[in-house]
Amino acid sequence: MAGGQASRYLTDEFIGAVLGQPFGLKGFIRLHSLSGEDEHIRALKTVHLRLKNKTVGVEKIFEIEDFSGSGGNFAVKLKGIDSPEAAVALNRAELLLSREDAAPLKEGEYYIEDVKGCSLVTKDGSFAGTVLDIVEGGNGFLLEYENQAKERIFLPFRNEFVGAVDIVKRTVELL
Repeated sequence: MAGGQASRYLTDEFIGAVLGQPFGLKGFIRLHSLSGEDEHIRALKTVHLRLKNKTVGVEKIFEIEDFSGSGGNFAVKLKGIDSPEAAVALNRAELLLSREDAAPLKEGEYYIEDVKGCSLVTKDGSFAGTVLDIVEGGNGFLLEYENQAKERIFLPFRNEFVGAVDIVKRTVELL
């Protein structure tokens, strides 16, 4: 993502990957890195997972035993998860990362977590709403914001619609 680099942060921990379906017969689980990179995840010795179920999210720490593959076939083996049946229970769990463990930012990049809560402003600086999230849509990312009437709106997160993102000033420009 393009934009200014932050000097202050809203959160020190955020979602860095999502676990998927079991991979093989030994308890490996597919991993989808949200940054598209896996080197920072491969450096971890343990993972902090937020498991999802119908009523509540539960957080657990697991030791990492091994990794397999790369890119779209990237998978992790967690201690105590030794079968596809055990692995399926972790499907859709969120892997939480500290900033120190996250993919390093390049010049002009920022973490999606840092955009949440920013003011959405027009070119003339007028307040248009508050950024709630940036989510993956069918053809790319969508910026979700709440306008002054408290309506939730999704906007393609593309250069035609979104201008400068300034994490330090906590603003996102609406074109």
